[in-house]
Amino acid sequence: MPTITMMLKNVVAYNKYKNEVLGQGGRIIHDYEDLGFTAELPQQLFQELQSTSSIAGGDIASFELDSGVTIQLQ
Repeated sequence: MPTITMMLKNVVAYNKYKNEVLGQGGRIIHDYEDLGFTAELPQQLFQELQSTSSIAGGDIASFELDSGVTIQLQ
């Protein structure tokens, strides 16, 4: 399951998308109160939300695939 971080523009959108994630079998990993969350999503929901997030003027402020960060010491 992909892991994403999603930030929303308002509380109504936050509740809507959080309930959608949970209702479709996703899991909230980190909850940023009314601002957004990090969640594991089923692949189909990930694709739906990814395309929704690209629509200008929508409720999603940011939508990012969560990935690890590595550093290399010299």
